[in-house]
Amino acid sequence: MNHSRLLVTKTIATIDLFAGPGGLSLGFRNVGFNIVTAVECDQYAGITYEKNFPESELFKEKIENVDPERLLDALSKESYQKVILIGGPPCQPFSSANRKTNGSSNPQASAVDWFAVFVEKIMPDAFLFENVVSFGYMNEGKSMEFLKKRLEEIGFETDVAVFDFDKFGVPQRRKRLFIGGLRKSHSKEFKLSPTPINGLKLTVKDAISDLPLLKEGGGGRDEMDYPKKRKLSPYQRKARAGADKLYNHWCSKNSEAVVETIKYIKKGSNLKRSWNIFPQGVKKRYKNPTALHNNIYRRLSWREQSPTIVHARRAMLLHPRVNRIISVREAARLQSFPDTFRFFGGIHSQYQQVANAVSPVFAEALAKVFWRHLV
Repeated sequence: MNHSRLLVTKTIATIDLFAGPGGLSLGFRNVGFNIVTAVECDQYAGITYEKNFPESELFKEKIENVDPERLLDALSKESYQKVILIGGPPCQPFSSANRKTNGSSNPQASAVDWFAVFVEKIMPDAFLFENVVSFGYMNEGKSMEFLKKRLEEIGFETDVAVFDFDKFGVPQRRKRLFIGGLRKSHSKEFKLSPTPINGLKLTVKDAISDLPLLKEGGGGRDEMDYPKKRKLSPYQRKARAGADKLYNHWCSKNSEAVVETIKYIKKGSNLKRSWNIFPQGVKKRYKNPTALHNNIYRRLSWREQSPTIVHARRAMLLHPRVNRIISVREAARLQSFPDTFRFFGGIHSQYQQVANAVSPVFAEALAKVFWRHLV
């Protein structure tokens, strides 16, 4: 055991705002950061977070009801030399009211505003902000530029970057925007520069082909045994490490009419592109075929990466082989969550939690950037 590493690890505290189920937290914990406290107002995402991060003190409240001093109190229970604040706030329209207030008296403040307020109140050594790519050009780019400028004015050197997760060991095409910051007092040039894994292209088959083939139309269980001996990809071996049960391998059940539609959608295709091969009985289900778009009823392909994982039930993300939507666990695998990470709540909440999360493997790549600066 490397006791010197453990000593260093304990000196870096992490606060996770808008934590969701904990994708960012998991990536940072895997690198060695101490996940001390978090804020998440969703009931079931909060349960998932508590179960997977028992070492962390979770505030299950809306961000506007949490006094930053309470988070600082949680940190004061141990001796930490450094603090990092991370989080991915929902991207509501960026508030234009009362920019110079501390935020606590501003009822119109958006979640993004609150992130800036907590950075200013806590003044961590570093921060990481995550959001959808469109945040970068919302309001002609003014929202992001204002946030960046505000964070720089309170003492941080910042960097903005958009990353495609599939270049970092995630079997999914997913892009997100990040703003990272380091206290100017650290006197280091700061760049968000995680190291990509060159030449690696993980596919849907690499990620989920070892999981039981649930029946046509859906089903499964929230807890089951792994199937007997199967050849595993390196990704699957890593995903299973430490797990003795398979959790969350269930999917919503679909009607016979929906299953009949799914049957005609080939690997890599979707509802819109399949329209011409549908029989009349299927076409009758859709009143306005011109309104169909490419983001629903998408059939995954074994040989390709997954498209961005959204709520699989709402978008109808389809299994490559079986006529059903993908399970929660299959979605979690494609998001790079290990099988030891269990999701709680009803099936629809579990789908949403997986969709909202930052892929832990990519979060780990970013965490290594901050580790180099803070240790």
